[in-house]
Amino acid sequence: MTSKKIDPDQHGAALSFPRDYGRHPNAEIEWWYVYSFLNDRYAFMACFWRYHGRMGTADGWMTAYSLVEIAGDERRRKTWIDRPLFLQTRETMKHSQQQRHDPFLEAVLEITANGDVFKPYHLADAASLESSDARPVSVAVGPCSFYYDAEGQGLQLLIDEEGLQVQLALDLSDGWFPMNFSGVFEIDGQKMWGYTHPRASITGTVALDGRTEQISGNSWFDHQWGEWLFEHPIAESFHPMWNYYAVLLDGGQSLVLYEAKRPGQNGFDRDVVYALLLDSDGTLSALNKPVIVCRDHVESLRTNNLYVCGWTIEIADLDLNLDLVPFHLDQDVCV
Repeated sequence: MTSKKIDPDQHGAALSFPRDYGRHPNAEIEWWYVYSFLNDRYAFMACFWRYHGRMGTADGWMTAYSLVEIAGDERRRKTWIDRPLFLQTRETMKHSQQQRHDPFLEAVLEITANGDVFKPYHLADAASLESSDARPVSVAVGPCSFYYDAEGQGLQLLIDEEGLQVQLALDLSDGWFPMNFSGVFEIDGQKMWGYTHPRASITGTVALDGRTEQISGNSWFDHQWGEWLFEHPIAESFHPMWNYYAVLLDGGQSLVLYEAKRPGQNGFDRDVVYALLLDSDGTLSALNKPVIVCRDHVESLRTNNLYVCGWTIEIADLDLNLDLVPFHLDQDVCV
């Protein structure tokens, strides 16, 4: 196990701030991801994806959010896709269909021929991106937006829809670490960069059907970017795939495991790309590869997709065995 204390003046050899809070125009893909526990009542997820322009089109944007009541029945979730990404995705599907006929793609192309998407997706007529010294990144996709406030060292996230208004502020002033110890790594030959804030404090309000609640809690924040499409597809995969495990441990420790998965003869072959532990004193440790075992699967009632449901993780470096059990089975978000 290799350890070092994170130096806030270095930010990882591959990273530079405030530049890296913002957009990376040459990256094929980029995303800003937030997962939060709010008032010990809600689990909240929001992510904004940027796809670098292909075939002469503008950058495409997509966002998704999910607000789930942990011990109740409240569920709010949507996925928004902007028109440039929708159009370039249709072109990619048409090209794939010309190479090899697929009844599913044929149906999707027929349904979207008039320029409309289908549920659970929603079409945003436009997305906007602005950047300045004060706000290295400011993005809006449909009713969802976020910006980084350089002076306040925080992320502001907003959703304004009928029946749901969210205003949240994440404090990103400390407690971060570079992905893979250095801020750069490879997954199936594709180079990625990124950093993580595993315990950002979060405050704000959530309004459901006109009922406003003051919010506080903790949030896991990731910003990642890099290469995406394979030059030659692996089996039927056109880009890297992975499982990402983010665990907050008692005592203030934060654990992250990044596991690549590839189509194999019997399902997926899996391999841990990196495993890191951030201690409460700021020491970051690179762990030897843990053993990750899937416990079960669950089929989505909305999409019929089959998802892994629960894991057992054995980490010899820490003499630690973890059982990860979902608090709800119905958690799929379409992206």
